[in-house]
Amino acid sequence: MAKSARQSSDGLFSVSASSEILGRSRRTISHALQGVKPDAIRSGLKLWRMKRIVQAINANTQAPILTGASQNGDLQRLFDQLNEADHEMRGIESLEGRRAYARETLLPLLHEVDREMRSDGRANGEQPELTDFRCDKHLLVFLVSGLGPDATGGCDWSPSQCWDAYNAGDDHDDEAA
Repeated sequence: MAKSARQSSDGLFSVSASSEILGRSRRTISHALQGVKPDAIRSGLKLWRMKRIVQAINANTQAPILTGASQNGDLQRLFDQLNEADHEMRGIESLEGRRAYARETLLPLLHEVDREMRSDGRANGEQPELTDFRCDKHLLVFLVSGLGPDATGGCDWSPSQCWDAYNAGDDHDDEAA
C-alpha cells in the first residue's frame, strides 16, 4: 500500500487517509470525529492517531470497527511494549541498526500482538471475518506505514520487504533495498 498523500510520516492520519485504510466512508469518519480534538493540524489539515480514530468510530457510529469488548490486560501490555519498541527503534541512528532491531525485537513482538489480538477477538465473540480484517489492517498499517520507505525513522523497506521481514524473520535480504 502506498502512503496516502494525506497521511503524515509520524503515524497521524487525515479523514481521507483513514477512510482508505479502514474502508469506511469519509462521511462516517468525519461524523465520528466531530468534537474530537486532532492530534495535530498541518497546513490546515486535521490529523489524528489511528487509535483515536478507531475509538471515535466505535463510540460515535452504529457500525463500530471493534466489538464493544474491552481489551484484555495482556493485550494492552503487549500494545504498550510494541509502542515502546517502535519508539526505541526510531531512536536508532543507523538504518542497519533500525533494521536489525526491527528483526530481533519489534517484529517478534508484532507477531505476539497479532496472535493476542486474534485470540482476544475470538474470546469476545467477534465475528471471525471482522477479527481477521481488523488484525490484517493493523499489520498493514504498522508494517507498511511504520517501517516502509515513507516512515520517519523506519527501515526504508518496500512493502514487499516489510512483509518478507515480518514473515521470514532473519531470512530477509537487506541488499534488495
